[in-house]
Amino acid sequence: MAVNSYDALLKITEQLNSMLESKQLLDQIMDIAMDAVSAERGFLLLKTAGDTDFEAVTARNISDDHISSIRELSSSVVNKVLVEGDPLLAVDALEDKRFSGAESIMMHNIRSVMCAPILQSNTLIGAIYMDSRSGAGKFTSENHGFLLDF
Repeated sequence: MAVNSYDALLKITEQLNSMLESKQLLDQIMDIAMDAVSAERGFLLLKTAGDTDFEAVTARNISDDHISSIRELSSSVVNKVLVEGDPLLAVDALEDKRFSGAESIMMHNIRSVMCAPILQSNTLIGAIYMDSRSGAGKFTSENHGFLLDF
């Protein structure tokens, strides 16, 4: 059952204030965020120190062999967000013209997907990605708004 977006943001704030271990904190934040939008899978990418590359700092419901190459899960979606810096919502990614021919969408049968940049002082430092293979229309503009508030 999805939780209220405001309740989820409150839980995230509480976690931020109560945990000192960053990996544990990121895992908890991802769990709360995924529960809030009823996502099937998700991951959080952060820029590596002093680099232009990004690494997965937490992921949910993604096999270990995909973790090292996590952007391959939906490279078309993640790369679009990281390059353009704009959030993205696709109600039905398989039918969305922005992703026609995108191998990652077809190969993983991704139906609903959303991804948003994570900014710090207007500088892109990462992205949060969530998807569902269970059907089109899984995510709403309200869910996407929640992700943007992240």
